[in-house]
Amino acid sequence: MIKDAQERLKGVAQKTGLSYSNSVSDLAGCEVYLKLENLQRTGSFKLRGAYNKVASLTPEEREKGVIAASAGNHAQGVALAASEYSCQSVICMPKHAPLSKITATRGYGANVVLYGDFFDEAAAKAVELTTEHGYTFVHPFNDPHVSPVRTLRPFSKSIEVFSITAMFSIYKVLSISISPVK
Repeated sequence: MIKDAQERLKGVAQKTGLSYSNSVSDLAGCEVYLKLENLQRTGSFKLRGAYNKVASLTPEEREKGVIAASAGNHAQGVALAASEYSCQSVICMPKHAPLSKITATRGYGANVVLYGDFFDEAAAKAVELTTEHGYTFVHPFNDPHVSPVRTLRPFSKSIEVFSITAMFSIYKVLSISISPVK
C-alpha cells in the first residue's frame, strides 16, 4: 500500500527537508530539526493522505464525488486532489473556520458548506450529506489510504525515528512552556 502511495504522490507531494531550529533546540535541550511540510502546495502534510485516497478511488466513486469535514488543512488536500481528478468535492467546515482556510479550499475547487459552531457538528453534516448523495467520505486520519501516507517520508528510517523522537520532545517542551503560571 505504501509503495502504491509513493507512486501516486510522485510529482504531487514535495520532498521536504529538515531545518535545524535554534530556539526549539534550546528549549528541548537537544538538537531539533523541523520537517518543512509547510512547503507542500497546500501548506500541510495532509495533502499526502487526501491525494492518495482520492487517487485510489474507482472512476465510479470519483463520479459521485468526495466529501470531508475539516477546519482547514485536510480540506485543502481533499479539494486539490479532487480537482486534479476532475471530481466534485464538498467540504463541511465549522462556521467559524478561518477565512483563509475557507478561501483556499474554495480556490482548489471545493463546494464549502459552513455548518455548526464546532468541528463535530460539521463532521455530522458531512456524514448526513454522504448518505444523502452517495459521496465517498475522506476521513482525515481513520482510513488506511490516508493514515499511513500522511507521514510518508522520503528519508531513511533512522531520520524518521529521530524526527518522531524530536517531535515528542518538542511537544513535551511546548506543553510545559504553555502551562498556566500558578
